[in-house]
Amino acid sequence: MVERHPPSTASGQTAGRSSAAPTAGAVSAPLRLTPPTGADAGLPAEAARNLVRRAVRGGLALRQIAITVVVVLLAVLCAFIAVNTFGPWLFERSFHGHGVVDSHVVDLAKAAYIESARWVVAAAGLTALVASSVLVFLNSRSMISVVTSVRSSATRIAQGDHNVRIGASHMGAEFEALGQAFNTMAEQLREVETTRARLLGDLAHEMRTPLATLDGYLETISDGDEAADAETLAILRQQTARLTRLAADVSLVATVEEGHLSLRRRRLAVGDVVTDACQSALVAYSEAGVALDRQFEDGADRLVIDADPDRIEQVLANLLTNARRHTPPGGHVVVTVRPAGDRGGEVAVEVRDDGEGIDQSHLPHLFERFYRIDSARDRGSGGSGIGLTIVRALVAAHGGTATASSPGLGQGAVFTVTLPTAEH
Repeated sequence: MVERHPPSTASGQTAGRSSAAPTAGAVSAPLRLTPPTGADAGLPAEAARNLVRRAVRGGLALRQIAITVVVVLLAVLCAFIAVNTFGPWLFERSFHGHGVVDSHVVDLAKAAYIESARWVVAAAGLTALVASSVLVFLNSRSMISVVTSVRSSATRIAQGDHNVRIGASHMGAEFEALGQAFNTMAEQLREVETTRARLLGDLAHEMRTPLATLDGYLETISDGDEAADAETLAILRQQTARLTRLAADVSLVATVEEGHLSLRRRRLAVGDVVTDACQSALVAYSEAGVALDRQFEDGADRLVIDADPDRIEQVLANLLTNARRHTPPGGHVVVTVRPAGDRGGEVAVEVRDDGEGIDQSHLPHLFERFYRIDSARDRGSGGSGIGLTIVRALVAAHGGTATASSPGLGQGAVFTVTLPTAEH
């Protein structure tokens, strides 16, 4: 048992263990750190809220630093609470575990521990705050440079420069994915702009020929050099019909691609649809000296599709017209219908000819607007130049696909339309 001795009034010295004990006047109550209460309790939270509000109105770097400061302050606050809540209990338990039972010594040591712990937590918090703020600031500068690059590139694209691209940021997978997505978008916008410019140019060229013909005939008629006889009027009607067909085709493609086309679907037997389309084309094929046959494989004529009969007829008519125009007299066109897809869930209609064939470089562009392999020949045949574009758009509206293939020039071509059957 530790024996306590009262201090000596004469010399201020204590007897026995008095050298280790403080004087009566020096003994003070142990210091205890308690969480703020009342009005003071809201001060840290209010300060944090004000800091966040100011950061939100600032830039990226300021927001990142503000968030870091708030996190560090919360960590320091939690450390202070832990030191003052659990520290004294753990300290007393440790002292008693080592056989120290003098409550006065324990209180003094505990007060010193709490005071030291408070300073250690404060110093560690300040160090962490400064270090993390510097690191966050440096990282934010790199992030800002990437964001600034994206913003400036987007501005240049908005101003019409579709060739701008973003380089590698070296900021991680997320920023690399952002850059790749932006570059993909820029490339697609460039392609759209190129297609739009080509579309306007081709449309103007398509309109120029019939308009020039109309203007020439009207001028000669007004000058009295040409009579408005039946032959002349027939030519004028032919050119106006060409313009009307061109306007209708362009409008149809735009309507389908914008998703505004209304389809009047009903159940159709594929065999009946293909037979009717071939029968309608027989006269034109006969005049061109091209043979037209059809065949059905594995009972495909009994398959049923859910489609708009007028639009499907237009698809087949465009494919048959295209095949006839590119097949010389004495040639042969075969329409083959067969089941396709998993378990016959689709039906494929192939239009195969043994005509001119298609060079491999042209195949990816056949379904584009106004794309022609032989511009002079196609325009002379009276086509609008978007027949295959209409085929692709109408087939896509029915949930199908349209493809083209050819072994090469002089070896014919195959156009295939695949549609889902009604049972699937």
